[in-house]
Amino acid sequence: MSSNLLPKPQMRDLLGRIARRNFVIGVTLVTGSFFLLEHFFIQGRQNKYRDFYKTFDFAKDFEEKKKAGVFHSVKP
Repeated sequence: MSSNLLPKPQMRDLLGRIARRNFVIGVTLVTGSFFLLEHFFIQGRQNKYRDFYKTFDFAKDFEEKKKAGVFHSVKP
């Protein structure tokens, strides 16, 4: 009769084990998400900005805006 009984569940420190497991899973997910975001999103945006400003001419852009009348304090 005793062989048909289910084994007793381990109840001692159950909350602590679950909390530690969830903490490790959470830290792993946050760290992985950070590195994926950094690699794919932030680095891509920084590369686009760097490529844009390599060929950007500030003086030419200022003159075009001045001729268009964007600046009210600068006479065309």
